[in-house]
Amino acid sequence: RAASLRRGGAGLRDCVIAGRAVPGRAAVAAVAAAAPMAAPAPRIVQYVVLRADLRAPAWSRGALVAQACHACLAAVHLAREHADTQRYLQQLHHMATVVLQEYTNNLPDVLEDRGSREIEELEEFCIWQGIVLDRLMGLKDDKSCGPDGLHPKVPDEESLVKLSQRLTEEQVDHKLWVEQPENCPTCLALRPCPKEQVQGLMKNLKLLK
Repeated sequence: RAASLRRGGAGLRDCVIAGRAVPGRAAVAAVAAAAPMAAPAPRIVQYVVLRADLRAPAWSRGALVAQACHACLAAVHLAREHADTQRYLQQLHHMATVVLQEYTNNLPDVLEDRGSREIEELEEFCIWQGIVLDRLMGLKDDKSCGPDGLHPKVPDEESLVKLSQRLTEEQVDHKLWVEQPENCPTCLALRPCPKEQVQGLMKNLKLLK
């Protein structure tokens, strides 16, 4: 039990802890140290994933922003009663959103089984991923697969749908936005949730540039 003693005219109080008098400021620090520390609240984040193959002239920058907005609003609306969504909306001026892009990841590794000299030679070439995607999207999809077993046309729509299926299997609430009347999946957004819960599922995706 703690008893307070008034110092002469100083207006500060001492506190008797464990049979000894502790000065006022030190008493406050001692009580704070003895109290259990509250765990920091988890950071609430909303993840958005856009297809990287949607590009001009068919898809303008404004059209892509609209897809992300539609998916985000739909995901928040569907999970509007969830506690994480409520916390996210309360942080009106500190919302955290991570925008990622989905690339097809089933292309073979060109550096596999290569010698060190060949790898050094390959590193001298500069191949832009955007150029490769443009070439792939321009290939005819009515041709048969090549010797590597890959179809001439690599659909990023398929990658986005597969990501949505995996999130469903992991019971992660999200909204796959399908643009109408084209019936074209363009984007998906997770409901706002603690970053640690879904970061592992998003680690292989790159930030949208």
